[in-house]
Amino acid sequence: MSLNLAPYRKLIVALIGALLIALDQFLGFSVSWEAEQIVNTLIPVLTAVGVWAVPNEALPDAA
Repeated sequence: MSLNLAPYRKLIVALIGALLIALDQFLGFSVSWEAEQIVNTLIPVLTAVGVWAVPNEALPDAA
């Protein structure tokens, strides 16, 4: 029995983006104000693009 994660690709991409945001906030990297604004904007945008780019896949029939 293999684990089929294909139907959860969008969720996985969104969770990775959320994890990156949480790590950034938790670790509190000391970067300049401009770089912090770029990171705070870029991670959510890239997460949204990643979720959009991953194709949908129907759940397999549970027979």
